[in-house]
Amino acid sequence: MIKPIKTVGIALLLGVIVLPSAQAQTPAQNAAQEVVRRQAAIIELRNKLDEARNVENSDNLLAASILYEHAQQRVESIGLGAKGIEAESVATLEGLTRVRLALGDEYATSGNFTEARKQLQPVPGLPPGQPTHPGQVQSLDQRPGQPRRRL
Repeated sequence: MIKPIKTVGIALLLGVIVLPSAQAQTPAQNAAQEVVRRQAAIIELRNKLDEARNVENSDNLLAASILYEHAQQRVESIGLGAKGIEAESVATLEGLTRVRLALGDEYATSGNFTEARKQLQPVPGLPPGQPTHPGQVQSLDQRPGQPRRRL
């Protein structure tokens, strides 16, 4: 009776000790998984950029803006200064800036200054002074043919 209990106890003890060490990953395995994750994220980023460009070319600026924002989030998840995605990072910011400025202009032209102001909020990851910085919102107040309003 005592022997089966000892055997089960030893088996459980070994399971508690051996199991976690068998599941623990080495730094090399962690690095390999990170490389795979980054490569998958880069592929997703490129696909999202292609989709955003196609939608932008079809003049659906609102949908393109959403796609560029998703691409920007992907850039941030990979790393803003990450090597290997410099072109994609620049293309994402340029596309997002271009689309948001165009949307802001459309909203301002139609008199929807609240939405225009939303489109001209800073893009995450952009330093101040880029085209979508809030300073550009003041230019909406001085549009020819539009009544002067505060945004």
